Amino acid sequence: MSLSSLGTMLSTDNAIILLAIASAFIGSSYLVCMSRVMKREHAPSSLQVLVLSHFLAALALLPFMKSNDFGLAQNSSIFLLVIAAAGFLVISRMLYFYAYARTDVATVAIFSPLTPIYVLLTGYILLGETATFNEVAGLMVISLSIYVYFMRKGTSLANIANWLEPFRQIARSRAVLCAFLSTIPTAFAAIFQKELLLNHTNPVAFSFWLLLLIALIAGVILMFKRSSVKLVSLTTLPISFYAASLILLPLTHVLFSWLVLAKPTAIALVLQRTGIIFQIMLAYFIMHEREQIGRRIAISLFIILGFSLIMLY
Repeated sequence: MSLSSLGTMLSTDNAIILLAIASAFIGSSYLVCMSRVMKREHAPSSLQVLVLSHFLAALALLPFMKSNDFGLAQNSSIFLLVIAAAGFLVISRMLYFYAYARTDVATVAIFSPLTPIYVLLTGYILLGETATFNEVAGLMVISLSIYVYFMRKGTSLANIANWLEPFRQIARSRAVLCAFLSTIPTAFAAIFQKELLLNHTNPVAFSFWLLLLIALIAGVILMFKRSSVKLVSLTTLPISFYAASLILLPLTHVLFSWLVLAKPTAIALVLQRTGIIFQIMLAYFIMHEREQIGRRIAISLFIILGFSLIMLY
């Protein structure tokens, strides 16, 4: 069965629920893998990771491309939209890869719920997209739950000043500033993606061109910054890097594209971010992180509640 025909099959409510769960799990797994790669001793620069991982992901999708999918590059007006989406994502990923390499995952991920909130506005202005009351309620429940989860361990939620502390860190740390700024370009890239998927292309072709363009744009930037960034030999990269790049990254993009077609863009973005619940489970069962277990369970239940509001009503 081709990826495109599988996308057609994913049209029922139950299939969309499965799609949302798979997208969340695979997307969060990719980010965790890349974070570990960039935090290794003698790790590559975030730009080198961006170029290599996205080029490999594009290659992985090449066998699933149809002959007419390559014609997208011949339509200049449509291809400019793809380039715009790729450009915004390059900026976003350069910023959060920079942040991931220099601070802990929680400090970066705490800002991730902001993007779906931005897209509620940009989606309405640029695409005329509207979400139902239940979808917006679910989005806010999930976003708030993720924010609370990534707040500093032991932080009291009773003090309003603690809720603002991550934003105070923006002025004190370049890595935190980059993490915060990375949430903005993604909001615009997602809008271009929805426009292209609705009218001009399919999830596989869009993902291929997007990944390839991200690799090329980041590659040009890397050439100009080569003397000031850290490069490593391909042979020193772990197997997990190649597995994540060839399997997880292309799947993340294709699954998210199908999700964008099935739901309003902002809702698709927040559903993808429910992957945090898988991180909570893995931390408990594999890494034996048992502290604040009551808070983690409560957050997981709220994320499930938000997911249910969006998907089941």
